Amino acid sequence: MADEDNDKLRLPDLQTDAARHARRAFERDVVEMLSRERQVSFNILVWGMSPAKDSPIARKRRDIAKQLIDDGHNAMFSEDLVHLGRGKGLSEASKELAQAQVADLVIALVEGSPGALAEVCDFCVRPDIVHKVLILAPDGYKTGYPGAGDLRDLDHGYGAVHWYQPHDVVTCDLLTQACKRVQARRSIVYRHGPGSAR
Repeated sequence: MADEDNDKLRLPDLQTDAARHARRAFERDVVEMLSRERQVSFNILVWGMSPAKDSPIARKRRDIAKQLIDDGHNAMFSEDLVHLGRGKGLSEASKELAQAQVADLVIALVEGSPGALAEVCDFCVRPDIVHKVLILAPDGYKTGYPGAGDLRDLDHGYGAVHWYQPHDVVTCDLLTQACKRVQARRSIVYRHGPGSAR
């Protein structure tokens, strides 16, 4: 039955060289237009446990940053930006706030990282930053103060939190969630122009 339906939908073969040439040109132009989406590149902060540590969550942070770079983005760790603002007497909080304000996206893996959790609670609830945030948080954090406070509000108010189970760290779930968020923003900017997802 399905084959019969497909046959009914199939158009006849093109009858002239001009029509076949037009089809080839059309397909070439569509492929060219679609390739422009990949030219949309974001500045992305990836916060979390020190990338120098050898733990599953630190490795996942490195994996996410590497994949985003492979996908054509400028993924960064704040640890690599310590030279910015050096010697100006600025606090780390001031430096990280400036980074978050300028970044297009912020992905925060808060597990095992009091610093990243503090950054999320300090900065990611701000109206000028919250729209560009994805927080990856273990389900066990729901019962603590941040989980019942800022993380809950970011989750309910903005859908900014992806809660996960312990086994998700060693699978591709966290990487998949981060890449899906970034790709969706890239698609929005491609279709609707700069500023539409930033």
